[in-house]
Amino acid sequence: MKPRDLLVYVVCAAIAVALIVFSVRRMTKTPRAAPEDRVAVKELQQRLGTVTLIDVRDADSYIAGHIPGAIHIPLSYIEGEVRYLPRDKPIVTYCT
Repeated sequence: MKPRDLLVYVVCAAIAVALIVFSVRRMTKTPRAAPEDRVAVKELQQRLGTVTLIDVRDADSYIAGHIPGAIHIPLSYIEGEVRYLPRDKPIVTYCT
């Protein structure tokens, strides 16, 4: 085996290990706060000014009607938008 071939194998193995470690760390990452399963309508009405409210439905549903003050972020885009959400308030999402 040539030294160049050995180098290629070592680099590929290092990349594979790094990808596995990254994937495992991402899957086991603990959330910042424990999510609540559900919030009652009355409780949400009382907390409206103190939470970030996100409507995760499709655009047509949002346009047809939504809770005033809600931010529209379709569920398929949530992961990419999380970093832009306010961190000083609890987040409440709702759907159909």
